[in-house]
Amino acid sequence: MARPPHPAEQFRSLGRIYQLVGEFVAPIVVGLVVDLVAKTAPWGIVIGVLIGLLIGSIRIAQLAAQIGAPPKNPPDPPGPA
Repeated sequence: MARPPHPAEQFRSLGRIYQLVGEFVAPIVVGLVVDLVAKTAPWGIVIGVLIGLLIGSIRIAQLAAQIGAPPKNPPDPPGPA
């Protein structure tokens, strides 16, 4: 039976989730503020969505590559029994 993840690993995973959400949402919020200040609606939000999708997609690809990569320090082979 699999062991539950260590709390430190759970916090790292939660941090990655918050980071991804922020990378998608922050450019949209910035675009909304630009729209409100410069009266350019809806172009600030549109550009914010596109930038958020680009940044978020790149980050998801990076995380997927990290998860799929072999460990940096492979475990030692078992010794003689």
